[in-house]
Amino acid sequence: MLLQALPFLEEVKKLSGYRKRRYLAIKIEMENTPSRTMVMDAILDNLLRLFGEYGSSKIDLLLVDYDTAKKQLILRCSRDAVHLLRAAVMSVTRIDGMDMVYLKVISISGTLKALRRKLETLKHIPKELK
Repeated sequence: MLLQALPFLEEVKKLSGYRKRRYLAIKIEMENTPSRTMVMDAILDNLLRLFGEYGSSKIDLLLVDYDTAKKQLILRCSRDAVHLLRAAVMSVTRIDGMDMVYLKVISISGTLKALRRKLETLKHIPKELK
């Protein structure tokens, strides 16, 4: 009986707007520390430039956390659009007129808790091994 209900549950998830999401940890490498609006503007500009409005709307982007001291941010996106967001993030070369900007995807996870756990373990790895 339970096996017969599984396709029905998948259909309910689709109709209810349930979407699987992924969380990306991103490191900003530049001299100055940009504000969260500057970073998001740069990422959104690249999303629009690369994929247009329709493609950008499929990503369902949200800034979850931004640590200015570590220059790290956590973004949430749709699971189906992770590759689009990675492309847009990695193509950022300028933030608010400042050149020499490099955004690096550190880790990706399905839950925020697991992503933060991964970041804690990465903090203890020596730089030579990263």
